[in-house]
Amino acid sequence: MNNPSRNTSNSRIHYIYCIGILSAIIVLGITYVLGKDHQLTKDSDLVNYIAFASTISSLILSSFAIFYAISSNSSFVGTISELRNSSKDIALGAAEISSGSEKIKEVLKEGIDKLGERFEKHRTKTERALERISLGSQTNTEEPANTSPTPENSISFLKPF
Repeated sequence: MNNPSRNTSNSRIHYIYCIGILSAIIVLGITYVLGKDHQLTKDSDLVNYIAFASTISSLILSSFAIFYAISSNSSFVGTISELRNSSKDIALGAAEISSGSEKIKEVLKEGIDKLGERFEKHRTKTERALERISLGSQTNTEEPANTSPTPENSISFLKPF
């Protein structure tokens, strides 16, 4: 998966390198031709010219390098500042998540406690209903005359407590 912006960046870098290498070849070729055909080789002026040009180009390139280091350092400082701000935001978010989870834990505990209370309440009601059913069945076994199912006998256990 090629990124178009990356390809453009790579193409630009390769273009700059090619231009630099070709420029160096041209300068060296011109120096060779001028030194071979002219009397500059007999003079030490050619060596002086080349030394002077090298010194000037070295000074210019070192100035560019210093400028690039300063601008790179300032962008690095900006990046570090953004990183610190992001770190603080993450720390605040983590604290909010922690407090939120504590609140959720408290709400769940209260809900579980209420559920336990309701369960206990319904359990006692169920036990009472079962006791009434069992008492009703014991009275029915003692009185065989009243064994026919009537609506009053069949729903007596549903009466309020």
